[in-house]
Amino acid sequence: MTLSKKEGYCWAINEYFKKLFDVSKQTISKSISSLLKFDYVVLEKENK
Repeated sequence: MTLSKKEGYCWAINEYFKKLFDVSKQTISKSISSLLKFDYVVLEKENK
């Protein structure tokens, strides 16, 4: 599964991944931090 296939980017929030993979918020945050550190992903935050 790829969440960015259609548009080239993904708008999922950590809660989505938490439920999808049945892990803690801390695990998601650490995983995303690792992906960022090695330039596998780019993170853009949107404040509403």
